[in-house]
Amino acid sequence: MTAPAPVRRRKRRYDGLEFDRMALAALYQHRLATSRQLYDLLGPFTTGEGADEQEDHGFPASRLRGLRAAGLLDHVTRYFPGRTRTWFLTEAGRALAGSFPELQDRISPPQSLTTTGAQLLAAHTHDVLQAHIAFLADARRRGDEYGPLDWAPEVYHRISERSNDAIKADALMYYTLTTARGRVHLRSFIELDRCTMSSEKLSSKLISYARFHHLAPVPLRLRGTTEAQGALELWKDHYAVFPRLLFILTGGSATTMRHRIEDLQLAAREDTRVVSMLRTVPAGAATLDDITAQGPSAPVWKSLAHPDRPACSWTDL
Repeated sequence: MTAPAPVRRRKRRYDGLEFDRMALAALYQHRLATSRQLYDLLGPFTTGEGADEQEDHGFPASRLRGLRAAGLLDHVTRYFPGRTRTWFLTEAGRALAGSFPELQDRISPPQSLTTTGAQLLAAHTHDVLQAHIAFLADARRRGDEYGPLDWAPEVYHRISERSNDAIKADALMYYTLTTARGRVHLRSFIELDRCTMSSEKLSSKLISYARFHHLAPVPLRLRGTTEAQGALELWKDHYAVFPRLLFILTGGSATTMRHRIEDLQLAAREDTRVVSMLRTVPAGAATLDDITAQGPSAPVWKSLAHPDRPACSWTDL
């Protein structure tokens, strides 16, 4: 797809209460965020007018301290990489943000967090949010429609009644692409792999998505009848088009991540259900470093269904 002309990013001019609301909403949606991530999500911020206008790094920090003093936020301090504050909502903050109209349709409302829980979840949640920020920065450069809340973490769809038999995407992305021919809605399931599970287990996620793609439950009273043959796939209750699959890898050496992508491509050829799904569902893999440094719309994505195809943009998979 042809990229639109770059659009200069407008600096944000929030009043204090507007920023407070945005920060609470972002933390409700994303559970955890560092000070830098909140700045990237909601900023940049300015002070002054005209020739005196300049970027204001102190504004968000002072507002976050105020929200903490009010008992709505808390933070943990992590020392890798560097000294970083990671913010999360208290019970009071979560109750307040959960009443915001823009968060009422949240697919999987976040669970409350303790300081210990925030510490344990911080690394994975940080990387998932970094992927979102990469898409957000790219959308702002391109002039596409994609905002801080257009990334829903931890989306869950049950496949059967068996325990834990479900897909649980790290996120669902709602992205509207602007092209010369008009607007295109692109929905994507995001899988963030930190190279902590086996490559085989990572690849098995493709099978789970394929099972969900083909799942068409038949009511007991219709089983064995001709009407059962026309049962509608379950995913169509949730999506107009089945979301594309984007695997984002981080935390391993370049060789390790290349091999994991190759294993995903192998899995895409071995299972007939996956082969059938990928005839209509775009799927690809890239590294977090590449989409952060070059942007997700750069040719950094490897197709899972077509391993010999050159790397491309995620919109061209």
